[in-house]
Amino acid sequence: MELVYKEIMKNITQPLSKEELISGYGKGINNFIRNWIASKRLEYEKKGLDEEEITKLILEETNNWDNIESISFKRAVKKGVEFYIDNKIDDYENIIQWLQGEGYNSKVHKNYGILEKIDKSTAFVMIRSLVQWVKILEYSGLIIFFDEAEQIPSLSSKDKEAILSNLRELIDECSNVRFSNIMVFYAVPDKNFLDGRTQVYEALKQRLSTFFDITNPRGVEINLDNLSTDILTFLRNLGNKLKGIYMTAYNCNLNEVLVKNFIEQLTEKVYNERYGDEGYKRRFVKQCVLGLDYIRVNNKIPNLESI
Repeated sequence: MELVYKEIMKNITQPLSKEELISGYGKGINNFIRNWIASKRLEYEKKGLDEEEITKLILEETNNWDNIESISFKRAVKKGVEFYIDNKIDDYENIIQWLQGEGYNSKVHKNYGILEKIDKSTAFVMIRSLVQWVKILEYSGLIIFFDEAEQIPSLSSKDKEAILSNLRELIDECSNVRFSNIMVFYAVPDKNFLDGRTQVYEALKQRLSTFFDITNPRGVEINLDNLSTDILTFLRNLGNKLKGIYMTAYNCNLNEVLVKNFIEQLTEKVYNERYGDEGYKRRFVKQCVLGLDYIRVNNKIPNLESI
C-alpha cells in the first residue's frame, strides 16, 4: 500500500479547466502545493493586498490546518508552504521528498517535526491525512483510478495473491468511517483474476458481487460493456468527438464529407469485428486517429485494411 500512496502523490492533480487540460499541466504533490499558493496569491492580489500582507495571510491560513490524522503529514504540508514562500529550496525539497514517500532521514526530517516513516504500516494513515487536508482546502475529496486492465500472463501465484491481498485491504478500508470522501475505481478486463483456492479470492468475490445501478447505488461493479446499448451510435458519436479533438490538437480543418464517410465506414468495420481479441472501443480510437492523419495529409479516405 505504500506504493499506492506514492503513486497518488506522484499523480495528484487539482480540478482543471478545459483550457488547462489542453495547454498542459503539472501533476504531483510538488505542483499541487505550488498551484495552491499561486491561487491564493491571485485571490489576495485581486483584493488589492501587497506582497507582505499576502504572505502573512497565506501562512495564517496554514495555521488552521487541523483535524489531520497524521501529525507528521500536517507538519509537512505546513512547512512545505512556508519553505516555498521563504524560498528555502533545500528545506522545501526535503519536505517534498518525504511527502512523495521517497524515504525518511531521521537526521533531516526530525528537524521539521516529522517523526513517521511512510511504509506499509502507515500508508492508509497518510492517504486518509491527504484526503482530510484536501477537504480543508475546500475540495470535495479524492478520486483514485487504478488502471489494472492489462493481463500479465507470467504473473506468479505468489505475486497474484499479493496483488489481491492489497485489493482486499483497500476494499476493507472503504468500510472504515475515517476513510471517507474517497472514490476508488479499479479497472480489470474481467473477473477471472478472482479465480483461486485461497480465502483471499473468496473474500474478494463476496465484496465484489454486487452491481451498481439505479436501484442499487451501493453496488461496486460497473460493467463498461453494458453502458453502450447502441454500439453503432456510440462509435459514430465517439468518432465525431475524436474529430473535434484532432482538429484542435493539429489546428486544422478537415474535409467534413470525407471525415463523415470515413467514420461511417470505420464504424461498420469495427462493429462487425467487435468480438475479436482487442476491445472494439480501443481499436476504433486507434484506427480513427490513424485515418484522420491520412485525411489531413492526403485529403482522401484511407483503405481501412491499411490502418
